[in-house]
Formats: sequence, structure tokens, C-alpha cells
Amino acid sequence: MPAGRGSRLEMDPNELAAEKSRYSEEVSFYGCEPLRFFGSIGSLARDAGIPIYELADINAPQTLNWLQAMKVDLILLGGGWPQRLSSEVIGLPRLGVLNTHPSMLPSFRGTDVHRWQILAGVRQSGVTIHYVDETFDTGEILAQRSFDVHPLTRPQELADLAGRLAGTMMPGLLTKIEETSPRRLEGTAQKRRQDRSLYYSKWPWEDEDFLRIDWNRSGVHIQNVVLASSQESYKYNGPSFFVGGRKFVARDARLGHFNRSGAIGEVMDIRGEDVVVQCGEPNPHIALRVVQPATREGWPRSPHRARPMSGSAFAEEVGLRSGTILPPYGGGNR
Repeated sequence: MPAGRGSRLEMDPNELAAEKSRYSEEVSFYGCEPLRFFGSIGSLARDAGIPIYELADINAPQTLNWLQAMKVDLILLGGGWPQRLSSEVIGLPRLGVLNTHPSMLPSFRGTDVHRWQILAGVRQSGVTIHYVDETFDTGEILAQRSFDVHPLTRPQELADLAGRLAGTMMPGLLTKIEETSPRRLEGTAQKRRQDRSLYYSKWPWEDEDFLRIDWNRSGVHIQNVVLASSQESYKYNGPSFFVGGRKFVARDARLGHFNRSGAIGEVMDIRGEDVVVQCGEPNPHIALRVVQPATREGWPRSPHRARPMSGSAFAEEVGLRSGTILPPYGGGNR
């Protein structure tokens, strides 16, 4: 079973325990929401008596020789495979190369698609198991199932839902492949296969313009970009805005509700722990619930180390009150 190095899921038990300890310290420091750790792939394989082979490059000549020597019938990729496979590797197993993708292909091809789906506000996602060809996520579809997505779902939760569904789909599909062997199981060609608008690149964590909150956008959009940027720790970058020349990161925001409209960026109310801000139509109010002072450099140059605070505590610290106008997107407070 080829496995790359460096992913948390592929650490040995001691490394995984150390990572959990470091993460627990960050959860305690920041007060962020803890995320559930899954079992190590290595541990699961060892428990099942499955040998593990660590390969630095699946396309290297020595890897191809190794696969030929193993007389591989089928390759199944998992865990967000980072390499584009060569035609030599794809053509080697007589039953094909399979990939599990966490969307309803052809929609949301590419990487970080959990985040892009949350940003787009999808209400239905799913899992696609498909043959691998020489471009990412365009091969024939073998199995596909969908599920509903709650409006406040985070990327980590969406990944969990997709992973659980994929786990129920794969055994039956492998049985079909075995029953059809030595013929290859027929798939369904993807529609709009060449449409580049369906492909998504890596989430742009270091793009300040992309992550800058624009109060002209709707409350739904601002809520979605905050949800889509949810990370395991508040040390990472996130959706930001400026007040008085200081940079802040919105760590939690929800649609707000107010009985009148104001100017774009206007603080409409400080209600309980939230700061309600006027934004664009539709859903023209957003409630800032958790805000963190940010370092100017930002991750990865400098982690965000300030403790987050409630919206109301943030308002008190910077002197916000009803009627205050927050600087617009691209304003002079960078």
C-alpha cells in the first residue's frame, strides 16, 4: 500500500500522540473548537495485517518497477492524493486506478473542494468514485451518492460526512469489480469534462485580497467565507478586516437580524456577545461573534497568537458603538 510521508493520518502512534498534545494546547490557548482526530492509516493497516510501503514518488521508474513486480490488479487512491499519475502508472493495473472524490463530479473538481463548496453555499454535496485518467478528476464515474449540507456546516464536517459515505460505497463497488474481472467495470463519461470553470485550486490562504471581508457582499457570503476558512487552530490566516489601522480576523460570524438598514459597514447594534454590521443584499446584516487581533505578517510568516474575544469585547476594545462605520474593503486602513 503506497503511502506518502508527512500527513497526520500517516504518523506512527507516538507522533500522533505528540500532535494531539500540541493541538490540545492550542485549543486551550485560543479557545477554538476542538476537532476529532481519526485513527492513523498506519495503525489501521498494521491491525489488519496489511503491509505498508512508503514511496516518495509514485511516478519514479523504481516505483513503476515495484508495481510491476507486485503484479497489481487495481490501484485505489485515497486521502487527497497529491500527485498526477503518469500514463505508465495508470495503464499498469488491468482493472484500473480508482479515486474517491468528495463532490458530485463534474462539479467541484480539484483540491480544497470542501472549502469551495462551503463558500458556494451548496445545499447538497456527495461522493464520486471514478477511474483516474491523465487529468485531475475527469475520469469515468463508477459510483456516486449525494447528501444534504446544513447551511452552517464547516469544511471539516463536510469532509467527515463525505468520508463516512465513501466508506459505505467502496465495498460494494469492489465486489462488482471482482465479479466483472478480468473485464474492466464500465463507467459513465463525465459531462462538461473539459470545462475549466469546474476546477478549483488550493484555498488561497496567503491572498490578503481574497480573505479581506467586503462589507458590500451579502451576509450569506460573509458567513460562508468565514465558515469555509475554519481551521484546526486560530494561528492560521482567516477572513480579515481593519479598524483604526489594526487588522482583525473574523473567526465566527452568523447572519444577523436588524429591523432597519444603515450605511454599508455600519455597526447597527452590539447585542449580547455579537456585533451586528450592515452588509449587502440579500441578508444585509452579519453578526460578528468571535474576533481575533491579527499579526500584520500573518501565517506562515508569523502565527496569529492573540487570544480571540467575543464580538462585544472586540467592540469595547476598539471603541465601537452603534453608528460606527467600519472601513470599506480596500480602504486606507491596511
